[in-house]
Amino acid sequence: MSAGVHSALAGKKVLVLEQHNLPGGFATSFVRGRYEFEATLHELLDFDTPENMGPIRELLEEAGVECELNRVPEPYVIVLPKDDIFVKLPFGIGNFIEKIEEEVPGSKKEVTRYMKLCNNVYEGILYLRECTEKGKKPNPVTLKTKYSGFVKNVHKTVAEVDREFNIPEKAKKIMMPYWCYQGVPLTEFTFTTWSYMICGYLTTGAYVPTERSHVLSTSLTERIRELGGQVEFNCRVDKIHVKDQRVEAVELGDGTVIETDIVLSNAHPDVVYGKMIKPRSEVPEYHAKKTNAQINSCSAVTVYLGLNATPDEIGIKDYEYFIGDTGNVEEIYKSFYEFEPSKWVSAICLDKAVPRTTGEGICQLSITGLVMGDAWKDVTEENYFEEKDRWADHLVDIFERALDINVRDYIEEIEMVTPETWVRYTNAFKGQVFGYEQLPWDGSLVRKAVENEERKFAIKGLDFVGGCSSNGHAYSCSLTSGYEVTHKIFKEMEKEMEGSK
Repeated sequence: MSAGVHSALAGKKVLVLEQHNLPGGFATSFVRGRYEFEATLHELLDFDTPENMGPIRELLEEAGVECELNRVPEPYVIVLPKDDIFVKLPFGIGNFIEKIEEEVPGSKKEVTRYMKLCNNVYEGILYLRECTEKGKKPNPVTLKTKYSGFVKNVHKTVAEVDREFNIPEKAKKIMMPYWCYQGVPLTEFTFTTWSYMICGYLTTGAYVPTERSHVLSTSLTERIRELGGQVEFNCRVDKIHVKDQRVEAVELGDGTVIETDIVLSNAHPDVVYGKMIKPRSEVPEYHAKKTNAQINSCSAVTVYLGLNATPDEIGIKDYEYFIGDTGNVEEIYKSFYEFEPSKWVSAICLDKAVPRTTGEGICQLSITGLVMGDAWKDVTEENYFEEKDRWADHLVDIFERALDINVRDYIEEIEMVTPETWVRYTNAFKGQVFGYEQLPWDGSLVRKAVENEERKFAIKGLDFVGGCSSNGHAYSCSLTSGYEVTHKIFKEMEKEMEGSK
């Protein structure tokens, strides 16, 4: 939908085809009883204030997309009972460092040095983005001097950089929860992505829409239509017709064929190259090999609770909690592949960010654990609901034990979702809630660095937006991918037209 808006703004004839009867995919809400639950959004990055616009606020405002967002009160609360850690972290890099020093006396010097490096990487990425937007090449001297931390560490993992610092183990456990927003262990997670994420949140804040993430979806839909574009629901694209390595048409499930030169796909590349390209002989060998090499990220299990009391009455004091039976990231990641309840969860109470948004005297709480989609492959129809209950019970239990509060007595509505649920409602590949893992050889910066070369092997007129784009996954990345991919492919079209004259 972001691609649809920016295509329409560029004066193109736009048709958005959505297989569901609602826009947005994961960016949605659902109703149970008197509760409207936020389905997936925890924190939106890169928004910031009207006076100091982040790239996402700027993108939406320039596109004329109206959407009211609220700043969440804190980045997160980390709770690791076995490590005696229960800490609420503040926004602001300086405040963040001071809080860690308060919890781990003597850590300030190394944490400050570490965060200074992270911020240098963050600012280096912002510089590269600015150069791209202005259509100019980055100055090598500027990169090597002003952003030397970025240049020296662009190829490293979080764990590799960590070894260069003497940060106490307890301090590291307090600092690291955001890793689960990417679902990659620190030994494989690119340091550039990590730096951008943690410094982005600490400096620009985190936001959620006042009316759930579905308002983003509906606002984008309305804007496409205002600009003369067309959005159709219950229209599943089954085939992409290609001839001589060029897109010719798409075919819907009912057999309708729509001619087009350009397809910007939010469908997973494994599905596009594996099932949708017709004839199969048109699938580029390079991209078939690439998708086989990339590692698909995780799915999720979430229990949604409609509680018939206010957060304060229940004892829920904050917006987002990261809770773990262990602080060992490698151990947690390995557990994603096992069919066992989550060792690590993220819990959000939307009413702590947007007071009384659920209603007077009530609130909502969602508790999420990450799993690899294949972990649920052996669940049968006979034991599916039994397993859902077992996992839901675990998620509620880990939250209650960590906060030492009673939630069960206040549950009025409950819904439990699994990888199978995500597949059923969004048709997401293996129920994935993220795209490809951000690994050193396949991180966002690497993808962007090689995409011009890779386009030589691609089907003309076909590109990807959303979680599997070069930007990577998450709400902010999906929104920016729509902008970047449309402008990239339009430039390609212009060059082709000039070359044919």
